[in-house]
Amino acid sequence: MNKFDNRSVNVLIKPASGLCNLRCKYCFYHSPELNPNTNDRGFMKRETAENLIKRAFEYASENVVFAFQGGEPTLCGLDFFKDFIKMANNYNTKNINMSFSIQTNGIVINTEWAQFLASNKILTGLSIDGPSRVHNKNRIDSTNQPSLRRVMETKRLFDEYGVEYNALCVVTADTAKYPEQVYNYFKKQGIQYIQYIPCLDPIDEEPGLYEFSLKPEDYENFLKKTFDLWYKDIMSGVMTVIRTFDNYIAMLLKYAPESCGMSGRCVCQFVIEADGTVYPCDFYVSEKNIIGNVADDTFEAIINSKAVEVFLDKGDAINDKCKDCSWYFICRDGCRRYRNPDTNLNYYCTAFQNFFEYTYPRMVEIAKMVSGR
Repeated sequence: MNKFDNRSVNVLIKPASGLCNLRCKYCFYHSPELNPNTNDRGFMKRETAENLIKRAFEYASENVVFAFQGGEPTLCGLDFFKDFIKMANNYNTKNINMSFSIQTNGIVINTEWAQFLASNKILTGLSIDGPSRVHNKNRIDSTNQPSLRRVMETKRLFDEYGVEYNALCVVTADTAKYPEQVYNYFKKQGIQYIQYIPCLDPIDEEPGLYEFSLKPEDYENFLKKTFDLWYKDIMSGVMTVIRTFDNYIAMLLKYAPESCGMSGRCVCQFVIEADGTVYPCDFYVSEKNIIGNVADDTFEAIINSKAVEVFLDKGDAINDKCKDCSWYFICRDGCRRYRNPDTNLNYYCTAFQNFFEYTYPRMVEIAKMVSGR
């Protein structure tokens, strides 16, 4: 069973639950399997925030990372975050290393927000899917209006005030049609840190049935062409950080991947909803996956609970076909959320196999260059 052996704690907080000021077509909170109340838990109360902070510092001995997601977490208002950081500092009596991050669609960010994020060194993930033809296809508001112009104004504020940020790009069927345009758009905008995130279909549904659904052959093409561009830039001295590719290089250098979904097995995250309910993973925020509540349970009790053990055991199940694959050492069957629950084979299995076959020699070349060998 997985435990935090070094007593480091990563807490993923959803202070506004699934509430959002956009209506992105591919948002997995539309999944009918999720608790119907998931999008209507209101905003996190101060008492709940204080409970989770207290629990985190009671348990941790080395590091505490507070990450905010949604829905759209900024809907809680700036005062919530100012108060949260103040409480965290007060409870950090052991002077444990502490950091903060947030993911946002950028819609409500203004000058005061940008100054706050910069002054508190809050790493920010800003959702940008690429140029308007891609971004505005799916990232729309409640009146069906596009959002890119407002997001890029937020990006301008981030640049002006020195906010540390990366772009979060959901790879959909539309994105996969334009890998060069998307890559070059980020490059033109001066965005050097990018997370490409394969689109999720609703849980427990057959994948590939929606207009936005990312099919294996399309993802393979996107990965290959994006890697070609990335490799070319690296060889010419232009460094762009693409989280997925960087993790593969790190793995070739015998480092553990920092991305949870690339480790080959589940770990227990502390995903805390607005009402204090705790789940093991943001992809499995449903009634059957509740592992506790910060009002009643310590992190020690949660991590050692039977519910966590059951969840982790499911994530450890790997198909023998996968284990026998020559690329298992670097693929590891990917994130459980993308696996077929009956076979435990990743939906993008063939895409990954062909991608590694296509790129591996160049990955090794980059790894040697990075290590100085």
